[in-house]
Amino acid sequence: MVPPKHHRLYKAAAVTGLYFVISVFMATGTWIYGGPPVWVDIVAYSVRMLPWVPLTFVVLRLGRRFPLRGRRWPANLAVLIGGAGAVSFLGPAASYAMYLVVGPWLQKVPKVFAYWNSFGGVFWCYFHNNILIYGVIVAVGWGIDSFRKYRVRELQAGRIETELARARLQVLKSQVHPHFLFNALHMISTIVYQDPLLADRMIQRLSDLLRATLDQADRQTISLREELELLKLYLEIMQARFGDRLNVSFEIQDETLSAAVPSFILQPLTENAIRYGIMPREEGGRVTIRARRDGGRLSIRVEDDGAGWNSPPEKILSSGLGLKNTISRLRTLYGQDQEFRLQSGRDGGAHVALEIPFRNDGIGAEPLEAAA
Repeated sequence: MVPPKHHRLYKAAAVTGLYFVISVFMATGTWIYGGPPVWVDIVAYSVRMLPWVPLTFVVLRLGRRFPLRGRRWPANLAVLIGGAGAVSFLGPAASYAMYLVVGPWLQKVPKVFAYWNSFGGVFWCYFHNNILIYGVIVAVGWGIDSFRKYRVRELQAGRIETELARARLQVLKSQVHPHFLFNALHMISTIVYQDPLLADRMIQRLSDLLRATLDQADRQTISLREELELLKLYLEIMQARFGDRLNVSFEIQDETLSAAVPSFILQPLTENAIRYGIMPREEGGRVTIRARRDGGRLSIRVEDDGAGWNSPPEKILSSGLGLKNTISRLRTLYGQDQEFRLQSGRDGGAHVALEIPFRNDGIGAEPLEAAA
């Protein structure tokens, strides 16, 4: 970061350079139309313009101190008009003082402006120009201040939107855990008297899973590898409950393991497949989790070989907390840059497919208003 003192020096140098460029431009124009040698005009116009370097900062400060808004704008206008008169006097006075130093040298060159021979000539020749320069500086200062205030409001609005998005994600994520926990405890309670040892193993696996989810509590996205490890802890609980009736397979491309995904996104989808695809069948069934990369997209599918969807997708999506929550999290994280679909397999079964941007960093996306 540039120290404040150096920052002021840089601004002064930039303003000095600007006025020198203007002096060269004006001198070149005079020279084209038959004025004195161009280098002489550059000196003359520099004498004319360089007093505006300190005056520019004075005028900018004056414009910021007395803006034309609010109830005091008439009084502020009077101050600005008075400032215009004062600056229009001080500028020529400084120029004439500088001319007294370089004037004898310039007078040796033909065609030097005669009005430089008196302060009155300098003052009245440039009076209107000085008023114009004064007004331009005040207007530019107001424009810069307005832009800064707009940017501050824009950044504040962006931060507010981001915080709201994060808060919404945290609420959605917090809804998943009690929903999952309730279902898992309900399942354990159905067997606790029939098979206490099995219930004990399920409680141990549930404890491991809850501990792992707490470790990810502050992260909205994790790598797919971490997400699959969480899912496997959940599946160990289900495997203890269903035994050979539940078969789970994974078809995961290696390059997708470091891709960022919303944390705890697979559990509700897999739970839905087990609950509605596997549990109703005496013989059980298979759940398959697939992940592959398709260019800049990550495609994830959770498939079961059960009876398939028994209602229209719209009705299914509006009735289940897990699916609704998943869609809300995807929309909050990725906006329109995501897709969530319910499909039926060719040989039956229910499939859930989602697509999100592929980010091969293991960290992932911030909520939508921080990623644009």
